[in-house]
Amino acid sequence: MLEYIMTVLNNITLALSSDPIYLVIAIILSALILYSLVKKLVKLMLYLLAIFIIYLGYLYFTGQDYPTNVNDIIEQGAEIIEQGAEVIEEQIDKVVKEQKGK
Repeated sequence: MLEYIMTVLNNITLALSSDPIYLVIAIILSALILYSLVKKLVKLMLYLLAIFIIYLGYLYFTGQDYPTNVNDIIEQGAEIIEQGAEVIEEQIDKVVKEQKGK
């Protein structure tokens, strides 16, 4: 299997080096893929920044102190997620009990 992969890679390398049109096409495709990845990473960073700003706004409006280190932020986030999970579980149990009663 490894020999087959090496043969395919050698054939691709040979085709790219022997014909400049294939090389240009490969460079354009690589640039498009790289652009797409960078674009998605930027979008992800903007979402994370927006979530962080919303979190800081939540802390400001509820009057809570801003955490001074990252571990405090992670612990508070974990607590909020656990509370949300409990509420969701309660609602699911409530719906299941209602469905069984029918």
